Amino acid sequence: MPSSRVLFVSRWHVVMMTNCIHPLSHKYLVDQQKLRGKYIQELQGRKVVKRFKLGAALAIVATLGSFSMPAMAEEEPLEMVTQGSLMVTRVGGIGAGLVIGTPVAVVRETYKTYVSYTQSAADKVGEKFGGKDNGPVCAMVSLVTLPASMVVGGAKGVYYGTKNGVTGGFQQPFHPDSFSLGTLEE
Repeated sequence: MPSSRVLFVSRWHVVMMTNCIHPLSHKYLVDQQKLRGKYIQELQGRKVVKRFKLGAALAIVATLGSFSMPAMAEEEPLEMVTQGSLMVTRVGGIGAGLVIGTPVAVVRETYKTYVSYTQSAADKVGEKFGGKDNGPVCAMVSLVTLPASMVVGGAKGVYYGTKNGVTGGFQQPFHPDSFSLGTLEE
């Protein structure tokens, strides 16, 4: 009885071979593996050539691009270069000013609006009882002025916080005015 061997040709096929000559013999499989190895090396060589060509093209473009840039005159100050290098810091200052300064401005404007609305309404409503100097009058008026000041102060705070964050964050990055901690404009 002939002996049989099992060879794994691929993940999906199992070939049963006897001692007779078979097209999928060991020699055939070794030759196929060599051919696959050569093919893979050839593909990798093509990738190297393509990467080399891409790198050379980028180097040429960078070289030609540097010729088209204007040259700095000797008497021209380096102010433009300095301002250009500060662009990353300015963008960060704008972002921080918007993220931190807008809520600060909303809280400040809401409080300021609440105090001014309560005092003016207490003077109008409770004029006979002492106006803004009388605590119960201010407490009664604040039932109306608190929601109104939250709406008005919130809108004004978003406006001033965004304005301070963008203008202050660009002109003076990370300055307290860009975080709406200085005086708010009217």
